[in-house]
Amino acid sequence: MNYLKIYRVEEAYKLIKEGKRDIGNIAALCGFPDANYFTRCFKAHFGVPPSYFIRSKRIASK
Repeated sequence: MNYLKIYRVEEAYKLIKEGKRDIGNIAALCGFPDANYFTRCFKAHFGVPPSYFIRSKRIASK
């Protein structure tokens, strides 16, 4: 079960790097039942919430 969760979080990271979707949409596409659970799993794996990467992507594109 842990392997699947890690795989989903890694796939979500790839989608976040594209910068075309919001967190709720990414969570659904990667098989998470809701955005809050996705955020907890993402933070547990990467140490920061997905919004950190989304914000840094927006700042870098300016």
